[in-house]
Amino acid sequence: MYEHGSVNSLSAPAEQVTVSDLCASREIRLDIPSDVDDDTALMSGRFLKRKLGNGLTLHGGDFIEERAFDVHSSIEEGLSCIFFLNGTVDTCIGDRRFGFQALDSQPIHAVTMMNARAETFSRRTLSRQKVTHLVIDASREWLEIHGHDTARDKGATQTLFAENLIDHRWLVPQQLLELVRAVMAASIDKTPLQRLYTEALTIQIVAESICCATKREASITEGLNGSSKRRAAALRRAKEFIAVEACNDISVARIAKEAAISVSGLQSLFRQDEGCGVFEYVRRIRLERARDGLMRGEFGISEAAMIAGYSHPANFTTAFRKHFAVTPSLLVGK
Repeated sequence: MYEHGSVNSLSAPAEQVTVSDLCASREIRLDIPSDVDDDTALMSGRFLKRKLGNGLTLHGGDFIEERAFDVHSSIEEGLSCIFFLNGTVDTCIGDRRFGFQALDSQPIHAVTMMNARAETFSRRTLSRQKVTHLVIDASREWLEIHGHDTARDKGATQTLFAENLIDHRWLVPQQLLELVRAVMAASIDKTPLQRLYTEALTIQIVAESICCATKREASITEGLNGSSKRRAAALRRAKEFIAVEACNDISVARIAKEAAISVSGLQSLFRQDEGCGVFEYVRRIRLERARDGLMRGEFGISEAAMIAGYSHPANFTTAFRKHFAVTPSLLVGK
């Protein structure tokens, strides 16, 4: 149903981005191994960066990240619509951590996120990989003029715009995915008509993203029997319990009991909110904690495997590579 892979073409020819290219910007700080020189290529491929002139900015591309590196910068207040079609990237915005991942075997999820104020930004690449993504940033001014016209649920839209660093993840409909690909493949800057076409597509994507994000949040609290507050509270209790007990031996039945909801009702809530069942959510939380500990150097692979719930490191390595597209040993060796 969903096709991953490269965009057929981007507006710019293939190019390389070197260490010196990134270091030339006063807005960027780069962390790289000491043996990497200024002429070393960090990325190669096609890159997209364009200000549309009305408060919307496009950036992304279809490229290869050649090696591990960290980038530190800042972002302005506004709304971000993030589409990852290929790759695995860890980011920190302010004091919040976010992961973006797209694998061939999984549907594509997008993220709609509001930055209520300017924040620090850091991005980590763990190893050589293919990355295809599009980010659309809408400024606060653009949202004040156009934002509330883009969704039918004005109350949900106001809530979204008032938040800070809450990532609303939602499954990308095929029709919207085609619009994303069209923007990435568009030939920008050649004629006024082409620029107008790209801007129109971008506005449509932002509008659809806001609608999808607000509709998804509303659907979580609507419930099957109209018991919105009880179901939303049950989901919150379940996630809080999992956050505390994730590394212990817990069952879906125990989580449902703590959340005061039936097992089937709990499974339904998690599939609506996370796109997966309860056990898969717990497994993901465990793997993320194991990854975080490995990256901070708090423990080795064997202990990380135990934290993630695997008695054999080999099985842990297989699951880790499938989820993060990188092996645990690569993180330990970084």
